[in-house]
Amino acid sequence: MDKNAKNVDSGRVAIVFSSNAMSSFYENWSGSSKERRRWILAQLATISNSSKSKTRIKTIFIEVTLTKKYLEREILSQKLERDVREGRLEPNSTREAGQEWREKVQEYKKLYVTLQDDGSEDDLSYMKLINYGERVLTNRMRAYLPQRIVQFLTATHPTKHTIYLCRHGQSEYNTTGRLGGNSPLTEQGWVFAEILSRFAAQHVCKLKEFHSGQGDGDIEEQVGAGGWMERGADDEEGPSVAARLWTSSLFRTIQTAALIPHPVIRGPDGSAWESMSPRVYRNIDEIFAGDCEGLTPEEVKVSHPQASNLRKMDKIGYRYPRGESYFDIISRLEPCIQEMESYTEPLLIVSHQAILRCIFAYLTGVDREKAPGMETQIQQNVVYQIDLDASSEDHITGVANNLPAFVTVHDFRKEVEETMLARTCRQLQSLDPQP
Repeated sequence: MDKNAKNVDSGRVAIVFSSNAMSSFYENWSGSSKERRRWILAQLATISNSSKSKTRIKTIFIEVTLTKKYLEREILSQKLERDVREGRLEPNSTREAGQEWREKVQEYKKLYVTLQDDGSEDDLSYMKLINYGERVLTNRMRAYLPQRIVQFLTATHPTKHTIYLCRHGQSEYNTTGRLGGNSPLTEQGWVFAEILSRFAAQHVCKLKEFHSGQGDGDIEEQVGAGGWMERGADDEEGPSVAARLWTSSLFRTIQTAALIPHPVIRGPDGSAWESMSPRVYRNIDEIFAGDCEGLTPEEVKVSHPQASNLRKMDKIGYRYPRGESYFDIISRLEPCIQEMESYTEPLLIVSHQAILRCIFAYLTGVDREKAPGMETQIQQNVVYQIDLDASSEDHITGVANNLPAFVTVHDFRKEVEETMLARTCRQLQSLDPQP
C-alpha cells in the first residue's frame, strides 16, 4: 500500500437492504440483532484492515420505525395494488393477503432487536427514522456524507405524490435558436400558457370551471365573472386538491405559468390554502451559457471555435466560458430536490430543458451522465406526469428512452399547432375585404 495515499471520501455509497425482511431475517447481513450488526462490522473491518486494500469503509445502520397506523395502511395499500397490478395477486384475494402481511409484521416485531440506546451500541453510526422524518435520532453521524444522508432521508417518504415537469412555452430566443437569455414568450408560447392553465386547473388541482351567470352571489364574489372554483368533498368527481407551483426567475417560465388559477381552497389539514400559488426559484434557472449567452450555434462556432467540439466530447462536464456546466446545475438543484422530496401535495415545475432533464433523470432512475443526452424528453408543449409511491422503484428501467410505468406524457403539441393555425385563419379572414 502506498504510504503517501490519502483516505479520500469519494462519495460512493453502497446500500444493503432486503426486499423481504422476514425471509432474510436470520441472515447475518440483515442486521436484525445486535450480534448480526457486530458481525457486519467485523467483516467490513477485515476489508478495511487488509494490507492489500486501500478501501476504508464507513458503516451506517438505518432503522425505520412506523408508529402511525395511517402510514401502515398506506404502505399495505400500495403493496397490494402493486401485487395485483403485476399479477402476483388476484383482486379478490387482497383481504387475505393484507391479513397475512399484518401477521408477518407482528412476528417481525417479536424477533427484531432495535438499535439500542442503552450504551451497548453507542460506538455504532446509525440513524433511526420514526414515521419517515417525524422524529429522527442519530448517533455518531459527524462526517459530511453521513450528515447529508441524514438530511436527505429525513425528507423522503412513501406517501403517494405526483410531480409534473413542464418546459416553458416558445420564447423569442427559441425562434432564432439563441442560447439562454431572458426573452419573453411568443404568441405560440402564450397559446401553450392558456392550455397549461386549463390542464393545471382541471387535472392537477381538480377545480370546477365556473361561467358567468351560474351560481349565487357568494360564488361570483369568490371567482369573479367566471373562472375556477373549489370542488367540495361531496362532489361526484371528488374534492379539489391543494397543489404547488414552482417557476424559475426568468420571464419565459413566469409567463408560461401566469394564467394558472390559484384560488384559496381547503388544505390537507383543513386550513385555507392558496392552491398553485407561484413560487419563484433561481435554483431552477436555465444553465448559464456565460460568454455564449444570446448567441446562435453558428455565432458560437465563430467566437468560440472549440466550444462545440468540447461540449460534444463531455456534455455533462463541459462548462461554458464564464458560464456553467451540467455538474454546476446539479449542484444548485440539490436543495430543490430535497424540498421536492418532502412534499406530499402535487407539484408542477415550470422550468427549462437542461434543468428538467436533470430532475427527470433523477426521478426516473436514469444515470446523471445520460441526462444531457436526453434529446427526446423535455419537449416544449408537453407535460410529464410522474406518479411516485413506495413501489416506483420496481418500474425503473434506467434507460432514458424507455419510460417507467409511473410516467404519463401529456402531449399538447398538436393542440398548440391547431390553435395557432385557427388563429392565423381568423386573422386572414378579418383582412379580406367584404363584398
